[in-house]
Amino acid sequence: MMRAEKSSFSNREAQQIIQYLPDPCLLLSVEGYILAASQAFYLITDTDEKILGEFLFDVFPENPDSPQVNAVSSLQYSFMEAVCSKQPHHIPLQQYDIPKGGKPSDGFIRKFWRAVNVPVLDEQGQVKYILHRTEDVTEQINDKKQIKDLTALTEELLMQEQLARQEAERQREYVFNLLMQTPVAIAIYEGSNFVVRFANEKLLEFAGRSREQILDRSLFEAIPEIAQHGFEVALKKVYTSGESLVQFDVSVRLTRHQTPEQAYFHIIYNPFRNLQGEIVGVIVACTEITGQVEAKEKLVQIMQDLKERNFELDQFVYKTSHDLRAPLMTILGLVRLIKGEPLPDSVSQYVDLIENRVNKLDGFIKSTLDYSRNTRTDVEYEKIDLNGLVKETFAALELMKNFERLAISLHIADGDFYSDLFRLRIIFSNLISNAVKYMDTSKAENCLNITIKVDDKLAKIHLYDNGMGIEKAYQDHIFGMFFRATEQSEGSGLGLYIVRQAVMALKGTITFRSKPGKGTHFLVILPNRMVN
Repeated sequence: MMRAEKSSFSNREAQQIIQYLPDPCLLLSVEGYILAASQAFYLITDTDEKILGEFLFDVFPENPDSPQVNAVSSLQYSFMEAVCSKQPHHIPLQQYDIPKGGKPSDGFIRKFWRAVNVPVLDEQGQVKYILHRTEDVTEQINDKKQIKDLTALTEELLMQEQLARQEAERQREYVFNLLMQTPVAIAIYEGSNFVVRFANEKLLEFAGRSREQILDRSLFEAIPEIAQHGFEVALKKVYTSGESLVQFDVSVRLTRHQTPEQAYFHIIYNPFRNLQGEIVGVIVACTEITGQVEAKEKLVQIMQDLKERNFELDQFVYKTSHDLRAPLMTILGLVRLIKGEPLPDSVSQYVDLIENRVNKLDGFIKSTLDYSRNTRTDVEYEKIDLNGLVKETFAALELMKNFERLAISLHIADGDFYSDLFRLRIIFSNLISNAVKYMDTSKAENCLNITIKVDDKLAKIHLYDNGMGIEKAYQDHIFGMFFRATEQSEGSGLGLYIVRQAVMALKGTITFRSKPGKGTHFLVILPNRMVN
C-alpha cells in the first residue's frame, strides 16, 4: 500500500459511531489513514486519540528486531485484497509487534493477532472505508496448550474464508443497528435541499412518521411544519460554513400521528463530509426535552402561586398583629394608671399579673411583626452608628426585670459600617434581652461583654455573658421557630429564629458556644456593604 496524501476527512462522525464498539476496531481510509478507533482498540494497543488522522504504518511500523516476521507487508497484502476484491479478507494468525506506549523508540512488545479487513462500500459500490477488526491472541499463543500446528491453522484459514461474507455482513449490521437503536434521534441530510438519507427509529418517533414518509425526500417536504422554526437557517449555516452548531430548548410545533402538539428539543448540527473532505450534507442529533420543559413550567407556576400565597399570608399576619397591638397598648396604659392608685395588696397582685401577661402577649406580637417585616422587606444599606444603636437597645430594654443587675461593658473598634438598621435592631435587641432573661441570679455578678470589630469587609460582633448557659441537648435546636430551651423562659420562642433570619438576609453568619452554668458566647459576622 503506497502512502498517499494525508486524508483531510473529518472523522468526528465516524469516531462517534466506532468508539463505543465493544471489539478492537479501526476505521481506515482506502489510503491507509486512521479515521476512527474504538476504545477497545486504544486499550489493547496502549494508544489514544492522537493516532487519528495518522498513516497506519507510521503508528505501527515494522519491529526492526524481528524483520523476518514481515508484519507490515502481510497486513498491507490483506488490506489491498479487501480493497480490490471488495470482500472481507481474514488474517487467521499473525505476529505483529507494537511499540511500547505508542513510541517505537522505546522498543516493541511481542504480540499475536487475529484480524479481518472488511470493505465498506458507498452507494456506487466503490470501497469507501476499510473496517479493521482485530483480536489479541498473544496469551493463547503463549499458553502451550493453545498452540496449534500448521495444519490446524490452515484448516482455520479455510473456515474463516468461508465465513468472510457472514462476518462482513455482521459488521455492517452491527453498526447499522447501533445507529438505529441509539436513544438519540439521528438523521443525515444530503445536499443543499437536505434530502433525508438516513433516519433512525428515534427520529421517526419524534417526527411521528413512517420511514417511507421521510426517506429520500427533502426534510421540509417530509416534515413541512418545521420550516418556520429556523431549522433551514441552521442547516444552511452548517452546510456552508462547515462549523458545528448547538441549539438548546428549541420549541417546535409538530403534527405527530395527525395530532398537533408542542415539543422541545436540544439539537446538534455537524457537517457531513466525503472522503475528499467536501461537505456533502449535515448530520443532526437531537434529544426531546418536552417532559422536562413542561415540568419546569409547572414548577415555575407553583412557585409563583406559592409566592403569592406567602405574600397574602404575610400581609394578613402583619395587619392582624398590628391591629392587636392597639388594644393591648390601651390595656397596658390602663393597668399603669390603676397601679398609680393606692390598691389593696391582693388587688395589686392581680394587676401585676395582668401587666405581665399583657407584656408577654405584646412581646409575641412584636416578634411576629419583626418576622413579617424581615421576610417581606428588602435590605436597605446605610451607615450605622453602632455605638448609638447598642445604647438605644439598652434604653429600650431597661424596664426588663433584672436588667439593672446586668453589668454591661461595650467595646467598639473604629471604622465605618454599612448595613440594614432594622435588621441590626432585631439582632441586638434579641441577643441582649436573652442575656437578661437567662442570667444566673444566684451569681454575685452578672456580666455582658459586647465587643465589635469593623474593617472594610466585615463586622464581627461578640456577645459574652456569664448566665445560665444552654444545655448540650438543646444546642442544635435553639434557632428553631418557637423553641424554648428552659421552662424559665416566658418568651415566644421566636427570638433566635428571627435573629438567624435577619443574619441570613444580611448574608452573614451566627454561631455560638455555651456551657451550662458558665455562660454563652454569640458571634455574628456581617459583611460591610461599603458604599461610594
